[in-house]
Amino acid sequence: MRGRVISIIFILMWAGGLAAQPAGILPLRSLYHRSYGNKKAAQQLYDATRSVTTTPLHSGYRAIAAIMMCNHVFNPYTKLKYFNSGRRELDAAIVAAPSVPELRYLRFAVQCNAPALLGYNDAMEEDRTLIINWLTTKPVADTNLHRLVYDYMSTCPSVPDTDKQRLRALYR
Repeated sequence: MRGRVISIIFILMWAGGLAAQPAGILPLRSLYHRSYGNKKAAQQLYDATRSVTTTPLHSGYRAIAAIMMCNHVFNPYTKLKYFNSGRRELDAAIVAAPSVPELRYLRFAVQCNAPALLGYNDAMEEDRTLIINWLTTKPVADTNLHRLVYDYMSTCPSVPDTDKQRLRALYR
């Protein structure tokens, strides 16, 4: 009997974690992680996000899609156009939903990798702090996202060793 109760609780927690995500985020997340070095995935992400803006998280992925296109175009003007468009939309999504850790993770990843001459690094400390706190103190509803963010933060050169040690302590 006790095993059944535990199984039911586990299933409800797992289903609740999936329900907490806006519809359609998992495919966008997958395309995002493939799009850095893959022009086809970047174009698919860009196309998939053009008509979907139901939540700030969807807007965030639409912004990321534009930013990822920078890696796959040659013309510097076009690169800057994609970047600035994505940057504005990503910042607007975070203003609309400042406590969504996935949006902060997306912006942190962009700011860590954006060339310094673009000057897009002003929220790194704030985003890093929110992300590390989320990873270390919140109950995990979306284990897939948690693992993706953990993997990035534990290897990112912009994350201090003290934060990396806190993260590694969670998985010992």
